[in-house]
Amino acid sequence: MIETINIERSIPKEQFHCSQTELLKLSRLNIFIGQNNSGKSRLIRSLFNNDLHIKDSTKVVQQITESIDTFNAFYDELLTKYKIVKWNNQHPPDFWKMPPFEYLVENNTNVFSDLDKLIGDRENLDFGASVNFGDQGMRHWAGKITQDFRIAAGEIKKVRSKFKLDLKHYTHHRMYIPVLRGLRPIQGHKEPYISRTRSDYFPNLVDQNRQEIFTGLDLYEKLRKLLLGSNPERQKVKDFEQFLSESFFQNKEVSIVPRDGRDVVFVSIDGEERPIFELGDGIQSIIILTYPLFFNSDQERLVFIEEPEHFLHPGMQRLLISTLLKPKFSKFQYFITTHSNHFLELMQEYDNISLYRVSRIHKKKISEVDHLLSPDSSLLDLIGVNNASVLVSNCTIWVEGITDRLYLRKYLEVYLKEKKPASTLKEDFNYAFVEYSGSNITHWSFDEENSEEAITAKKIANRIFLVADADFDATGEIPDFKKKRFEKLKKSLDKNFYRLPCREIENTLTKEIIEKVICHKEGIELSDLKSKPGVSNTFEKSNIGEWIEKKYKDLKRKYKNESTLYDKVNFAHLAISEINEITDLSPSAIHLCEQAVAFIEAHNSKNNS
Repeated sequence: MIETINIERSIPKEQFHCSQTELLKLSRLNIFIGQNNSGKSRLIRSLFNNDLHIKDSTKVVQQITESIDTFNAFYDELLTKYKIVKWNNQHPPDFWKMPPFEYLVENNTNVFSDLDKLIGDRENLDFGASVNFGDQGMRHWAGKITQDFRIAAGEIKKVRSKFKLDLKHYTHHRMYIPVLRGLRPIQGHKEPYISRTRSDYFPNLVDQNRQEIFTGLDLYEKLRKLLLGSNPERQKVKDFEQFLSESFFQNKEVSIVPRDGRDVVFVSIDGEERPIFELGDGIQSIIILTYPLFFNSDQERLVFIEEPEHFLHPGMQRLLISTLLKPKFSKFQYFITTHSNHFLELMQEYDNISLYRVSRIHKKKISEVDHLLSPDSSLLDLIGVNNASVLVSNCTIWVEGITDRLYLRKYLEVYLKEKKPASTLKEDFNYAFVEYSGSNITHWSFDEENSEEAITAKKIANRIFLVADADFDATGEIPDFKKKRFEKLKKSLDKNFYRLPCREIENTLTKEIIEKVICHKEGIELSDLKSKPGVSNTFEKSNIGEWIEKKYKDLKRKYKNESTLYDKVNFAHLAISEINEITDLSPSAIHLCEQAVAFIEAHNSKNNS
């Protein structure tokens, strides 16, 4: 993966004039965002079109560096052992040491031809004719030294041979997907989009074999050739259809057919087949963006994409990015331009995305490219996004606090895996959690009418499923003031209000999970955990921390904290690490999942339309 590109040495100023000399801290996915005419498209087109002066962390580069280091270590030993003082009566002893590989990358126009020359010079060196020995008695060893020296130089050559001979500055295979793309051929024209793209942007394309432009117009012919080809080629098409089904279409059956006598692809989703021009532009876009990646996933590529968000609804944009970052496509490094604020959200979820702001300094007629550690409000202003225009998850689940969120997230994961294995519901896409901090629920109004004292929740999120603790008191009853609060919430939210049948979320744990957590905290085996006689196994209405201290003998740790559990967050992390199967969930946990999933599904039924 490329980590740094020297812009100044890689791109002619007439193509892209930048105030920075280097593009730093590149990741697997690199997002360039900015206003129109800021230069972001010119930047990635220039990166696609030119040999790059880079710093690279691939294994081969590491091996070359290591082989040079090994050679130089051998060289130092040789100087000491044979008391070499000069070369040809003029050069110092270290004259034939190899320069660091990084020096070659930064200071040569053709890294590997220069490296080949350095290796060749050392392989052809004759110690008998070239060396001044400090001890002339060492001269009879000249033949042996020459042989060892050539072997050491040959080790570098072996590693270098892993590169093809015509490589310049690691000229990777590259793929460019322009904005001018589509799946509907233009009659009477062969590849007009590619011709136009080359004519406008790349009239002097350096290496067409290594620099592919994909517009989608030739997909019909590509698929036709594969389906008429060998069994492995036909299987590859089936694999691509399965990939589309699993990644984007909720496991619905997908097939792509280049019908004979028609020049467009037909696509069938869940048994309904239509020509591509009768399907949504978003589906066409997904196929265009993923086809060339899927069919080249076994090869390293630098992939340049102009505005991949075109025609994609926000949820599909998120799915696209998460798909690009899957291990299947780990050999790709992406450079994309965008105006989409939804891509910015993903910075919080992935650590292999880098974000760059591109801006134009018109007075100087140059561009600035700034690496940003995280998105901020200034970026939304830059691309003209108002708070009211930012789409959010399709619905929200409101919970009292962090442990409620941790438990319910885990419960849903296990429940969906067992009960709905085909489900593609995802947090922060199909639904999101909101923590309202227990008694602070009174600060919110869930009615349609505005309240002067409370915040109107539906102005922030209009699809709400609210979960509340029952908060039984010491007598096992719900206090009157809370009953009134629950009645009001039920009236406002109806079936989307869910009161737990127990004191709080921790009381939905099974006794078995609680005991495993206790053993972990106490540092004992389960067989060593002993119960006290006469204490009930029922704890739905109890302070769970108090119940634990009453129930079990010889506890060294604290579990009760006033009216709740001591160190709740740590307890939650330990508990969810033990929850892996549906049998680990209590009946109350399963019922909560059933209600939550029904709510989520009701608000995601048209997610992929």
